[in-house]
Amino acid sequence: MKKINPSIIYPIENWQVSETAFDITTNQRSETIFTVGNGYIGIRGCLEEAGIELENHTLPGTYINGFYETAPIVYGEAAYGYAENHQTILNVPNALPVTITMDGEKISLFAGKITNHTRKIAFKNGLYERHITWTSARTGKQIAISFSRLVSFTRKHIAALKVQVTPINFTQADITIESALQGAVTNQEHDGDPRAGAAFSGQVLHTKQTIQENGILGLVQETRTSKLEIASGIKHSMPGEITQKTDFWSEKWHFDGSEPIEITKFISYVTKTENNSETLCTELTNASSLGFDTLLQEQTAFLTDFWESSDIQVAGDDALQQALRFNAFHLLQSVGRDGKTNIAAKGVTGEGYEGHYFWDTEIFIFPFFVFTNPEIAKKLLEHRYSLLPNAKKRARDLACSGALFPWRTINGEEASAYYPAGTAQIHINADIMHALKLYVEVTGDTQFLQEKGLEMLIETSRFYMDYGDFVEGRGFTINGVTGPDEYTALINNNTYTNLMVKDQLEFLIASLTEEIGTRFDITDTEIKQWEQAAKNMYIHRTDSALIGQDDSFLAKGKWPFEETSEAQYPLLLHFHPMKIYQKQVLKQADLILAMVLQSERFTAEEKLVNYDYYEPLTTHDSSLSPATHAIIAAELNRMEQAVSFFYYTARTDLDDYHHNVKDGVHTAAMAGSWLAIVYGFAGLRIKNGSLHFQPKLPKEWASYQFRITFQGRLIEVTTNFKGTTYRLIHGETISIFSDNNSVQL
Repeated sequence: MKKINPSIIYPIENWQVSETAFDITTNQRSETIFTVGNGYIGIRGCLEEAGIELENHTLPGTYINGFYETAPIVYGEAAYGYAENHQTILNVPNALPVTITMDGEKISLFAGKITNHTRKIAFKNGLYERHITWTSARTGKQIAISFSRLVSFTRKHIAALKVQVTPINFTQADITIESALQGAVTNQEHDGDPRAGAAFSGQVLHTKQTIQENGILGLVQETRTSKLEIASGIKHSMPGEITQKTDFWSEKWHFDGSEPIEITKFISYVTKTENNSETLCTELTNASSLGFDTLLQEQTAFLTDFWESSDIQVAGDDALQQALRFNAFHLLQSVGRDGKTNIAAKGVTGEGYEGHYFWDTEIFIFPFFVFTNPEIAKKLLEHRYSLLPNAKKRARDLACSGALFPWRTINGEEASAYYPAGTAQIHINADIMHALKLYVEVTGDTQFLQEKGLEMLIETSRFYMDYGDFVEGRGFTINGVTGPDEYTALINNNTYTNLMVKDQLEFLIASLTEEIGTRFDITDTEIKQWEQAAKNMYIHRTDSALIGQDDSFLAKGKWPFEETSEAQYPLLLHFHPMKIYQKQVLKQADLILAMVLQSERFTAEEKLVNYDYYEPLTTHDSSLSPATHAIIAAELNRMEQAVSFFYYTARTDLDDYHHNVKDGVHTAAMAGSWLAIVYGFAGLRIKNGSLHFQPKLPKEWASYQFRITFQGRLIEVTTNFKGTTYRLIHGETISIFSDNNSVQL
């Protein structure tokens, strides 16, 4: 792994993250960190009173999961079946702006004297708070200003912002507060980094209707190309002077400065309903009648339940403790819980990767939810099922039957403009089916498998049978693919892909019944082909325990790491893909990931030999990579490496290891920190329908503790220097295995 120089950016606090000073040069990073969201709405931690001074140092973003614009992909040389359109999550109307003036002076971080500025987000109640103490340079009058912000977990369409202004050393002043809804918004433009920036520029929302009724000020807008509609609106806790301009609403109040002031702005965004504007008004009316404090009580109760099953406690390293809670909190804020949306690589915190859904969901994030909040996991599978018609169409583009899910998407259509690192990653099918299998194992929900899961399982398997070939002397081969490692493209028989497909086919065969065969027109010949492909799946093995990542990898020269400076990472930004593809170099774990997901298919010797061979070749230019290495390093008792990799993945965002947190959090790395504890140090695996643990305790820690749900039980696992304790919190008696010994709870 490349050397990192850990530098703690934010104070280490167990249940919150905060900053105690404002730094304009790192403001966009902090805007990401202090995002509040509910899986549908995401509002970056931007300054409410931001002005021209912050123009190049802020991304005032509010995003709706699944709300996007499209633009044609322009190819220099196009070919049949290439993806046709970009899809980009949209920055939607900004409801944050609040302008405060005192005696004609605008209160700003860039005028007057600031003696206090804090910004924080609390994990127990989901509340964002910002505090300013400001002194006028002209009059010496001093006031304290507080902003409190939440996005409701219990009310999908609602957010709220409370403003409090308190006079400190005066009893008379002309104070005005103006609160606005700005409908003229744009996305961040591409800056040369393929991971960030939109495929279009300028405003893409045009206003179809304005709303003004019962104190509600709103806009109904539509995108230019995708023709999606959004209604946005605000309602304040007291009436004021209303101003309307094009794509803009504001409300203003005047105060004499004799007493503290409090105003709450209730905010709503609505898309994809039969009547967006009517739903908007209903949501705002209900929220305002409840008030900010009641919304906060609901939020706190929701998060109390969440932490009951999701918290991981690590004693002995407060920095890791903070990171684990920060990561779990952001995963909850980012995940779609409605069956209509998924979780993007950057959640709803920024515009990196254009808001696309990837395999990150099923391989890295899904396990966190299925073991802690299985209903959310089910919704993620339901969303994939809703995209099955598009997946079937995409398979036809590749001249195959069945279904091929898109590598990166929002609406279900493939949006990857570079097919060697996109469409060629056909392991996406098996990744989703791996999640389906895990869901059934963990929950026992065979009804979902019968009603929706099997159709996905059958159709994706049909794709693989068409795409692969039976080759004499080899067996079933899958050629012309790209595995998880995106520094190795368009190769034959990627071991990860082949093993995942083998596992999928075995899962399918075990799930078949006569009724299913009739329902999906499955013939005996087709079943026999599935069985033969699973049994004779080709894996590139050598005379030793070393396994080829693919057919050609071991025949390549190794990357000249000693000649590559730290400034040349990530390699994808400094070297032509052809140069990278010809060498033994990995962006992220590939075969090692197969060892995690298909653990029983490898011997202990194979795991040791292949870890030692492939780890030095891995750059970890992808944030997905360190967690996987932490898991296998722990299994191999390489505890120093395991802890190092775990620390890297746990604090990827809080310490901004990849220098791109300004574009959004790394949701897969966040989930990876949970995996590294539960799959890695606790050694959790499911074997023959039972939970197996092989717990290890890093010498740096005093203990760790977590809870998982399994087949209707909630189980607590605590490991310390004395050993491991398992406790059944609720549910029926169950037998589990610890270090291969049966334990009854």
